[in-house]
Amino acid sequence: MSHFTNYLLVDFAIFSESHPTCPCRLYAATMKGVNVAPLLVPLDIPDLTSFPNTVAEALDDLQHCTLEVMASDAEKNPVPSFEITVIHKNTPRPTIFIPHGGPHTAYSSQFIMPISFLAAIGYNVVTINYRGSTGFGEDFLQSLPGKIGDADIRDCISAVESAKKAGNICL
Repeated sequence: MSHFTNYLLVDFAIFSESHPTCPCRLYAATMKGVNVAPLLVPLDIPDLTSFPNTVAEALDDLQHCTLEVMASDAEKNPVPSFEITVIHKNTPRPTIFIPHGGPHTAYSSQFIMPISFLAAIGYNVVTINYRGSTGFGEDFLQSLPGKIGDADIRDCISAVESAKKAGNICL
């Protein structure tokens, strides 16, 4: 019996980067060898990576962070925590909390125009991936069925409390 291993060798690759305060960055990576880190070179493609000055300025001074939130029932639940992403400025501002729709969906840490727009016009925004969200494993996903309207609401309340403790959040 023969064993064949297929390898795909490439000289370069294109990568994109996005986060809550940056719509898009493109990079080319040259691949020099298997055990050598690729050299990333930013690509400036005006139609994809340039934005009007007003948009760039509005997004420039925004910051974002992801926080782990301990759930109110952490001591008795096999899934004790979940994540929130906070998009903010370094000054206290009114805050909008946005739990994802679902239950089986999630917010990614990429640029989401309506959310970043709210942050750019003067609000801090907190997206909530309460337990039951997709993308965090099967146990996380299955922790919500049978508890919808209870566990997810308690997670949202814990998210508000944690974001407030982290600072720059006005309620």
